[in-house]
Amino acid sequence: MPVSVLLRPLFVLLALVALPQEERPVVLIRCPLNKDPIAQWKLPDNLKEISGLARSSQGRLLAHGDEKGRIFTLDEKTGQVLATWELQGEPHDDFEGIAVSGKTVYLMTGAGRIYTTREGGDGEKVSYTKIDTGLGKQCEFEGLAYDPKARVLLLPCKTAIARELAGDVVLFRWSVDKKELAEPASFRFSRKEIGDSLEFRATSVEVDPKSGHLVVLSSKWQMVVELNAQGRFLGVAPLERLWHRQPEGLTIGPDRLYVSDEGRKHTGMLTAYACAK
Repeated sequence: MPVSVLLRPLFVLLALVALPQEERPVVLIRCPLNKDPIAQWKLPDNLKEISGLARSSQGRLLAHGDEKGRIFTLDEKTGQVLATWELQGEPHDDFEGIAVSGKTVYLMTGAGRIYTTREGGDGEKVSYTKIDTGLGKQCEFEGLAYDPKARVLLLPCKTAIARELAGDVVLFRWSVDKKELAEPASFRFSRKEIGDSLEFRATSVEVDPKSGHLVVLSSKWQMVVELNAQGRFLGVAPLERLWHRQPEGLTIGPDRLYVSDEGRKHTGMLTAYACAK
């Protein structure tokens, strides 16, 4: 393993240690990632390119790949696939995120298009509606979450296209009721708060159902950032390279945090961490 890979978690920790004691951020109090996971499962071949991850109100996990409107329902205790279902016509698009609100399921593409549907049964083809947010001119997106209190979808900007967004971590907020940007339109903070030497590339976001905090995953440097409900930066925690090759999805339940890893040339993985209740 290259030395640079081994030192990545150290770089993150050094960035935190360098802060004055009174400015050191609170780091993922409820779901510590500095402990070994409580479970890790290999996923079947059709989830080798697992991208988004969400948790339904029935306590099941929903996952999808990159290119087809195909969704998988997983058992959150065993990681086993319970059902595989599709959007009608199995549309091909650059699917990069999934979120759940009650019985409603949202899929999002890298260009900010949102597909709205419902959870289907095994083998079912479900209808959907599609809306283009128009945000694809500003960012390439990856990851999606639903904030039930604000009734907004959170769309993390993975790569800035608009020049004015460069250098910041940006999460756009889309009202599911008005079908337009919410107020405020985004949460935004400087990448310097994470560490000057660390590149943050958002690949997933989730709202902690207990604290209301936002948890944003970065595949680059393999870390997680925590924000409060108002989008204020709280802290950063590294993921252990031993357990994660290419983290792409993240979701949180009452007592577990889940991370999905794309397999690339290997097997897709699902990893569970314990959270304080």
